[in-house]
Amino acid sequence: MRSTTDNVPLSSLVSGKVTFVNLKNNSIVHKGDTLVQLTQENLDTEKATNQEVSSTVQDQVHDLSIVILSKSNTLQLSKNDNQA
Repeated sequence: MRSTTDNVPLSSLVSGKVTFVNLKNNSIVHKGDTLVQLTQENLDTEKATNQEVSSTVQDQVHDLSIVILSKSNTLQLSKNDNQA
């Protein structure tokens, strides 16, 4: 049992403005029940930012791969020239 004055911690993986609350004192909560709804504006912005960062990182990895392969090819060519 818990007193009605005890605080129960609640956390969310995302941030946003609360638009709907479905909480009542002493009500039974089942797995999957919607207790709180948040605005999606912040989520959409965060998603777009994360996609942009991901795209930039992928481009950088691709560029670095080309640089590494080019250096590897240059080393192989100079090795072959020395053997001839």
